[in-house]
Amino acid sequence: METSDHPKNGAYLKSLMSRKDYTFYKMKYNRILVTPVFFTIILFFFAVSYSFGQNHSMGSEGILGKLQAVIDEAEKRDMEVVRIEADIIRTTKETIRMLAPSFSYSIVAVACNRIEDIDIEVYENVNYEWVLINKDDDTEDVAAVAIQPSTYAEYKIVVKAYKFYTGYDVGHYGLAIIHE
Repeated sequence: METSDHPKNGAYLKSLMSRKDYTFYKMKYNRILVTPVFFTIILFFFAVSYSFGQNHSMGSEGILGKLQAVIDEAEKRDMEVVRIEADIIRTTKETIRMLAPSFSYSIVAVACNRIEDIDIEVYENVNYEWVLINKDDDTEDVAAVAIQPSTYAEYKIVVKAYKFYTGYDVGHYGLAIIHE
């Protein structure tokens, strides 16, 4: 079996499975904390991401529409949206938030159609040092992580516009922090 045909090769898996099945396999294989909330939200975003097409519009309407879809989906499931933001991004943006151990959190970033790949990194402030606790660095225009804080602490969320479509170097992103 060639390397490209290996069962752990993403392209090979995508060719065999639906996008939903591949996403679940990837989350399980990469040992991402998968809660029912997180799983529902990430599948929803993959569907939303494809429904907006690839016209490379940077308008905030696309981001606001995607964020509204997140809010609607969270509210349908009696989840609470604790932070929403949207901004222009060239490289990275950071946001800091106190998170409590009594909740499981889903953190989702969506990109406009000028951004081909958006990533998230989540850091915990441990003794005044930022320690990476989870990240989503796949090659999608939607990024999501789930975390279960072990203590009430300050967390830094870094959104990265990793790759733009040809001809673009700026775009919009949206970020949502949700808990059960």
